[in-house]
Amino acid sequence: MGKVIYCSRTVPEIEKALMELKNLLAYRERELGRPDNLTALGLTSRRNLCVHEEVSKHKTGKTVDAECRKLTASWVRDRKEKNPGEDIELCSFFEGFNKQGREQLIPPGVYTLEEMKAYCKGKGWCPYFMSRYMVD
Repeated sequence: MGKVIYCSRTVPEIEKALMELKNLLAYRERELGRPDNLTALGLTSRRNLCVHEEVSKHKTGKTVDAECRKLTASWVRDRKEKNPGEDIELCSFFEGFNKQGREQLIPPGVYTLEEMKAYCKGKGWCPYFMSRYMVD
């Protein structure tokens, strides 16, 4: 299976392309009588995909990036593992993705940014890291 990478500068343009693709696939399914086995999703910043209750409250991308890294950096996670009694917060969504999400792919379909967030949040996975993982 090949890949199509569509690049855009703005979230509304990404969302519009995903909606058009969703409409195209629905048309093809009606006409061909079978669904396409295709997965499409938008790649965007942590700020747009974060589902962590505290981190996602921040308004700027730089702040969201910094707060995310405080909870997901390998050295922070290593410190937590070596010092289980120490009060070191990790992102449960990143940890969930790391434990289960890397072992699975999301089902075929077209995912808008909000749909990707909802799907991953329901699984306990980080949508930001999952979307990057899905590219591979």
